[in-house]
Amino acid sequence: MIHQAFPKLLEQEAEDVRHEIREKTFSKGTVLYRIGDALTRLCWVIEGEVRVYTYDQSGHRVVVTSFGPGELFGESVALAQLTSPYEIIVETQSILGSLEAAVIQTLGSRELLCDLLIRLARKNAFLTHRIQVLSRITVAERILESLNFYAQQQQSLQVHVPYNRSEFAEYLGVNRSALSSEIRKLQEKAYFVSEKQMFRLNEKYFRVL
Repeated sequence: MIHQAFPKLLEQEAEDVRHEIREKTFSKGTVLYRIGDALTRLCWVIEGEVRVYTYDQSGHRVVVTSFGPGELFGESVALAQLTSPYEIIVETQSILGSLEAAVIQTLGSRELLCDLLIRLARKNAFLTHRIQVLSRITVAERILESLNFYAQQQQSLQVHVPYNRSEFAEYLGVNRSALSSEIRKLQEKAYFVSEKQMFRLNEKYFRVL
């Protein structure tokens, strides 16, 4: 299972660390880490989904991102020996794997290090996007910023948002009624056509780079 999380890991390296890996099943709603908890292990999803949250100044919970099978989480914090800036919760019953960060640091293959650097760079780019979204003042601006991000990520004007309306509202840091109202207004202005989690974007306002 370790190659699911570390596809660039050499066979000998995988064999060397296999006995260090923990696998455990968690039920939906389990809080894996709270803000301020120490993280010493790199974690990954074998089955299921975990979700990352933060809180705004009013104490409202905001979705940061989610992770599915094969995806790592907590690696940057664990490797840097920091405490968690987020709350991480199991979204559906999940099997998770984990490995002490200190063990990974003993492995020296160029392929593994490059793979980790690329993953960290992508996550940094995503977090920059999250900052851009939450810095937008109006609900409409937050919606459009997010849809533009997903259009670039999916390289399509047919965009799938991986959240239902309530989750999307949490992701944008707004309440659901305000989100639904603004989506309706933006559709009337022909920015996009929305059906549940699918958005067909108008090329007049969006462009895939």
